[in-house]
Amino acid sequence: MKGSVLNKYQKAYERYMQEIKMRSEVISKIAFENSKGGLLTGHIDTDLDMAYLQGRKICELIMYACVAANQASSKQLNSKLKKSYKPAEIKKHLLDINSHFFPKARDRIGDPDKGPTEVIPSSELHLALDIDELTSFWGKSGDFLHAKRSANVPQEKKRESLAVAVDFLMKVIKLLSHHWIVVDETTQFAVLMQPVDRETGRALDKVQVGILKQVAEQSI
Repeated sequence: MKGSVLNKYQKAYERYMQEIKMRSEVISKIAFENSKGGLLTGHIDTDLDMAYLQGRKICELIMYACVAANQASSKQLNSKLKKSYKPAEIKKHLLDINSHFFPKARDRIGDPDKGPTEVIPSSELHLALDIDELTSFWGKSGDFLHAKRSANVPQEKKRESLAVAVDFLMKVIKLLSHHWIVVDETTQFAVLMQPVDRETGRALDKVQVGILKQVAEQSI
């Protein structure tokens, strides 16, 4: 594996994560208003459209990031992987070359001065988004990409659909807040979506993607 190739796709992975973070903030604002009984746009239908469109793009960005991690290994990838936006299709082709292609949520990040800091409680790691939930949500999101022929959907049903989008975001956060993703047998990317300045304790806007070398397979 060439270092220049690894660095190129490390930066690509970082860009995808940064965009996911930006789009997640839109759903977070919708969720916040919904928790108070309000609506971000003032209308349930447009809140739904916004939440599901951003969620759909988050699904696609996660899968594009998975492709980038595998491109970093200098493997020859199926040409469809470089063009497809469909999660199920990308999953199928990635599984052929890497059974650990999907991000793995981590509960702690090591700090040599202060010891490990918990990012996501260990008891919640099983709630992180998995690949099947991602493909399922992406499929559901298609219902919100076009105008409806019928306006007879009950308000309660719309609220339930909005709750599904908010739950999806919570799962994405648990998956990506601090995660590792396999590049090859000796290399992984380690990612912090909300890094903190050690001196000031201030949350930083920029996502951090580091390179881990020679991590034992059983620890993945």
